[in-house]
Amino acid sequence: MAGKACHAFGSTTQFGLTQALGRSGELRMSSRAISAVIAVCLAGCSSMAVDQALDLGTVVSDPARYDGQQIVVAACISVVIHGVALLPCGERAPYVAIDEPDTGRSKFSQLVSYAHKNMGAYPEELPVLVGGEFRAIGMNGREISSISVERFQPHQGY
Repeated sequence: MAGKACHAFGSTTQFGLTQALGRSGELRMSSRAISAVIAVCLAGCSSMAVDQALDLGTVVSDPARYDGQQIVVAACISVVIHGVALLPCGERAPYVAIDEPDTGRSKFSQLVSYAHKNMGAYPEELPVLVGGEFRAIGMNGREISSISVERFQPHQGY
């Protein structure tokens, strides 16, 4: 059980769960210690990883394929006087609008704040990972895309 509980988080979590549960799955630690190990596992499993992120250019090249799906994209931030948008790193178009999710503003506000703190930077200087629901809307024969910002983290190293 410990080997499969959180394979994305790595061997540290596997070791911790093995210590907590024992090889046979029997309880050998206090419930408080077990809670701490599970919290660490869940935090690691919920973080975004660049190797699991889709390139925004890939997503906007086939928006119907991703419409309505929860995705994580690797993108760059474009900060202009009229607002903040995402675009594929190294490109100047197409822009993808960012939306507030129904679940709250926290990550959306963090992204906007990060963008405003870096106003004047080139988009390539602001690589990010953004997770949320992707939406593709056809309008006047043109595809307009947006993503709800449910997860956000700046990223270095594209």
